[in-house]
Amino acid sequence: MKKRIVSLILAMAAVICLLPGISAQAAYSSGVYTYTVYNNKATITDCDAGVMGQLNIPSQLGGCTVTTIDTGAFERCDGLTGVTIPNTVTEIKNEAFYRCTGLKTVTIGRNVENIGRYAFGECTALKTITWGSSLEYISDSAFYKCSSLSKADIPSSVTQIGDFAFYQTGITSATIGSNVYLMGKNAFSGCPNLTTVTMGATLKAVPDYCFQGCSKLKTVTLGSNVLIIGSRAFEDCTSLKTFNWNSKLQTINGDAFSGCKSLTSVAIPNSVETIGSNAFYECTGLTSLTIGSGVTFIGSWCFAGCTGLTTLVLPKNLQYIDTYAFRGCRLKTIYLPKTLKSIGTGAFDNCNYLTDVHYESNQYAWNNITIGGYNSCLTSAKRHYNSYPTGSTTPTLKNVNGTWKCYVNGVFKPLTTLVKYNGTWYYVQNGVVNFNARTLVKYNGVWYFVQNGKWNSTARTVVKYNNTWYFVENGKVNFNARTLVQYGGVWYFVENGKINFNARTVVKYNGTWYFVQSGKIDWTARTLVQYGSTWYFVEKGKINWNGRTVVKYNNIWYFVENGKYVPNMITLCQYNNAWYFIQNGQINWNFVGLVPYNGKTYFIRGGKIDWSFSGTVTTVKGDFTVKKGVVV
Repeated sequence: MKKRIVSLILAMAAVICLLPGISAQAAYSSGVYTYTVYNNKATITDCDAGVMGQLNIPSQLGGCTVTTIDTGAFERCDGLTGVTIPNTVTEIKNEAFYRCTGLKTVTIGRNVENIGRYAFGECTALKTITWGSSLEYISDSAFYKCSSLSKADIPSSVTQIGDFAFYQTGITSATIGSNVYLMGKNAFSGCPNLTTVTMGATLKAVPDYCFQGCSKLKTVTLGSNVLIIGSRAFEDCTSLKTFNWNSKLQTINGDAFSGCKSLTSVAIPNSVETIGSNAFYECTGLTSLTIGSGVTFIGSWCFAGCTGLTTLVLPKNLQYIDTYAFRGCRLKTIYLPKTLKSIGTGAFDNCNYLTDVHYESNQYAWNNITIGGYNSCLTSAKRHYNSYPTGSTTPTLKNVNGTWKCYVNGVFKPLTTLVKYNGTWYYVQNGVVNFNARTLVKYNGVWYFVQNGKWNSTARTVVKYNNTWYFVENGKVNFNARTLVQYGGVWYFVENGKINFNARTVVKYNGTWYFVQSGKIDWTARTLVQYGSTWYFVEKGKINWNGRTVVKYNNIWYFVENGKYVPNMITLCQYNNAWYFIQNGQINWNFVGLVPYNGKTYFIRGGKIDWSFSGTVTTVKGDFTVKKGVVV
């Protein structure tokens, strides 16, 4: 009786969905799902908590299109291990899969636009996300504490990432999509395995606390249009060594890099105007500091405790050094500009190694600077008036006891860059020429390929950098290429400057179309591949433009002609000494009957000509005599 009632309810739901203009809000059930219907669209509101394994959410329920996963619909379904969300769904609401602790894989349909708050929060087993191509909003805490999630390559369709969106996830790298213009606070904070971050060109600000406490973060590439680095954005990123600045940054807020003990070299761009309090507090590994000419104010405690600093050249437009800005630094020599108006209390307190202070102007101007208390280390050091570096800021090389080192104005600089010396561009890493490196280095906004300590200007190859393989042409990364490149005897497919290891496609190279699978040419494949809206036949690594045959793909045998799959075709095709019957572009294994081809009519059974059959075949057109598979 219960089954009959359920069947009746489902039938009623289907009828409702089929009536245009009819809306309903009642709850219905189908299998493990509970759903509501409104304007012929279904919203999944609940799921049987005992559901197990992989779940492919249907695109229709009761004849209605599933468009929404409702708040808490799958919450605490601990038995789920995988979920595929259909392309009909446009929204995954708040807490939809919250605390599904067994969930490992999620495939998001291509039309999902919004992932709600805590939608996958605390899914601690979640490892892999396949993103949809229409996703725009990743809401607050969407993947909060997904500790097994190892990668977050934000798709280019995403425009906003909410507060705590990837907080304390297990991601090792984060590529923030090219259209993300807004990120929330703590978006990636507390990610213990995060090592690299690359930001897109649309982002305007790195928000407060964004990467705070990412203790393994080593390399950050700042988006080209970022204007502001928020408070504590990279605080306690204790492994951070490489920070690739842009030329538009204006503000570095308080504590932005506080406690980044592995930073050895900082070159703040000329576009920066203000450095906030504690911005580089206790960056104890910092040995080289260049502050851009746009900086007029250095905040309190800004570089305090940077015990690796021994020489300091402050920029020409600087006016104010706030309290305790360089307290406890082991400075020996400092250069101060004539624009300086005020040195705050304790700005150079406890700088006990300071011996020489060079000032750009004369003693009279010096006496007009307001110097606060607790600066005896500064005032008691030997002063050199009208003394300020006037030489070139261009790095050069110097051989020191057999090691080539980088110097600027006679001062060793632990830079990582390219340095031109005697007509050759050398690769300098942490201030020393590295003759063993095979890597990339960014110089004036361009990524160059270096090998054996020098820029290789003729190279066409691939190179691994920060766990990604990049394509190099004429010695530079070519981010626009879609091509093939040979490396180590293997032909790899590159797209947008990188090897695309996920690609299954075709690519034209030197006039020939090659088949690529898992990032390289598959010379053994005999299959179909879609490119654009067309399915092509590939054989031995190339499109076979001459083939008229059948090919098995996803357990279905398809008909191809002139290198392409031909749908809607009814014909016969020879393959491996058998003649197969093609209908709607596929072998029809179930057809039994007669088929005309090239002036003769053949008897088909089991998908092919049955040469063993002789007898009479009755059709709507009459009886036909067949002898050895052919109508006579």
